[in-house]
Amino acid sequence: MVFANGTLWTNYRMKLTGPCDMNLKRFPFDQQKCILTFESFNYNTGEVRMSWNQPYPVILLKKIELPDFKLTNFSVIAVEQMYPAGWWDELTVAFVFKRRYGWYILQGYIPTYVTIFISWISFYLGSRAIPARTMLGVNSLLAMTFQFGNIIRNLPRVSYVKAIDVWMLSGMMFIFLSLLELAVIGFMSRNEGAPKQLKKRSFISNDLNWKEMPSPRIGLRQFWVDQRSSTSLMNDHEVIPDTLIDLN
Repeated sequence: MVFANGTLWTNYRMKLTGPCDMNLKRFPFDQQKCILTFESFNYNTGEVRMSWNQPYPVILLKKIELPDFKLTNFSVIAVEQMYPAGWWDELTVAFVFKRRYGWYILQGYIPTYVTIFISWISFYLGSRAIPARTMLGVNSLLAMTFQFGNIIRNLPRVSYVKAIDVWMLSGMMFIFLSLLELAVIGFMSRNEGAPKQLKKRSFISNDLNWKEMPSPRIGLRQFWVDQRSSTSLMNDHEVIPDTLIDLN
């Protein structure tokens, strides 16, 4: 439509998909700001001027419902951008989305909390229930690892740490410390309840030697030979045969 003063009014309907740079450091309790810019491709401000229609530059035809995000706010701005060929009008609209974190609470945080609580049950089983405590700790650690992998499977592969990473790694650390405590308790109580060995009398190991002597009746017989008398007599330069004590 062309007005009497030369103003051209035109209307286009476009369907497009625009990129959005996301910051996932607070995931899943994050907000994302997506920017959409309109500008002329061939004509600068000397030929075409662009501006937002006031007082309602952006009108939503219907309420936007997304499975993962909720549109909380949007804003518009009009600027002149400098290029080597001149100045261009840029019309920018920014949409602010807030992530819906209910699914992550039900599928991520609550199961991991229950897993950590189950691993703490091993503290009440006693120091002698080593197999049961080990089974609880190892199974809890495996369950935590599976849940962590299931959540991050559909996320972008970013190099920085996210909020859910801190939660999962903290939960794994709690379970690992419970296993470490189990190892310490097992090491400290490894000899608890074992029968104590009776100490032998010192004179048996110091004064007696085990010898084997032939017997004409039953063959080989065993004796304890007392060395105390022979040692003392040898010191007096007397030869006295060893005293034999028959143990059979």
